[in-house]
This record gives sequence, C-alpha cells and structure tokens, in this order.
Amino acid sequence: MEENGDLRVLAGDHSYLMKRISREDFLKQYREAWNRVRLKFAPLVTHNETIEFTPPEQLSLRQRIVLYWLYIYNVNNRRFKFLWWRMSDSQARRDVLRAAEVKYGSNSERAIAIAAHTLNMSVKKFGAWMKRDEEFLNR
Repeated sequence: MEENGDLRVLAGDHSYLMKRISREDFLKQYREAWNRVRLKFAPLVTHNETIEFTPPEQLSLRQRIVLYWLYIYNVNNRRFKFLWWRMSDSQARRDVLRAAEVKYGSNSERAIAIAAHTLNMSVKKFGAWMKRDEEFLNR
C-alpha cells in the first residue's frame, strides 16, 4: 500500500516501509530476490519420524528472508543487488531456526535438525554456527 510516496509492505504480522520505491520496482526486486533464496524444503526423516515445513510455512519463511533483505537495502539507501547475499548470512539462518523452533520447540533436536537440513548444512556444522552466533549476540 502506498504511503506518502513510499510503499508499505504487509506480510503476516510484519510491516516493512520501503522508501523511495515504486510498486513496480519493488515487485521486480522482490521477484529477483525470491528466485535467489536457496532453501532445501524436502522432508527429513530422523529417528523414524518425518519432519518438515508445510507449504504455508515454507512460503512464510522465504517471504520473511526476502523482505528482510529488501528492507535492509532500502533503509540503508543502497542499490538493490544480491550479488554477495547467500544463505550463510546469520539473519537468514536465525530466521530458519526461529521458524523451526516455533514448530518443534526451542533448542529441540527436531528444530535444529530441520533448520540445518533446510540450510543444507550438517547438524554438527549448524550447531557450531549456533554456538558462535549466541556468543556474538551475547557479547
């Protein structure tokens, strides 16, 4: 929705104010970003149980990652490009972990396993990242 020459984007319970951008330019950037998000949404079978994100959860997660980065570019008045952006970004990893924890419980084995799987990482590597990220956030 347009707001004083800017664009307010509503997605779920989030609202993003995009300044100095037309609806058409935003949609072009959104589509480009959407196509660059690389998440592995295949089901994961672990301990005789299948864990996965549902299609609506997948949509919500992908949308959150895309809108966050579009907002970051916009608020910092930077020209939009995803040349350097990748799923190893800490914010994207936090978003995936948060979605997994909402579904499977905070710090649960299932949440960590599906988050690692979705990011195409081993549980060991993802656990090491979680530890480093927690240390960074609590410094």
